[in-house]
Amino acid sequence: MPQSGKIKINTKGSYLEQTGKTGIGSVARNDAGNFLFAFATPIQCNNYHVADAMSAKYAAQWLKDNGLRQDTIELDSMIMVDTLRSKNTSNLTLNPITEDIFALVDHTKATLLIAIGNPIRS
Repeated sequence: MPQSGKIKINTKGSYLEQTGKTGIGSVARNDAGNFLFAFATPIQCNNYHVADAMSAKYAAQWLKDNGLRQDTIELDSMIMVDTLRSKNTSNLTLNPITEDIFALVDHTKATLLIAIGNPIRS
């Protein structure tokens, strides 16, 4: 649960190497656990980390578009959380997406978390 008066957005990215199918999604809840919004959509990319990054970018954009600050975006990918926390953009595939996320997270002052109890892919 997020802090009082705050929102937590759980993000997910999925990539199936065998089929090349990729999708992203998120669900947002308030501090009482009430549903605020959700989305799921197919995207085109070639790995899980890009999918997870795209989902986080969408969540950060939603926070900005709605004038929300200091809320939480939860990701499953340790690589993405470490990249975003350290502002390390050396991964050329993730670089354009992470730069967008940096700007959005800096604007919204969002907190990035790793999902507890979910598998962390590296």
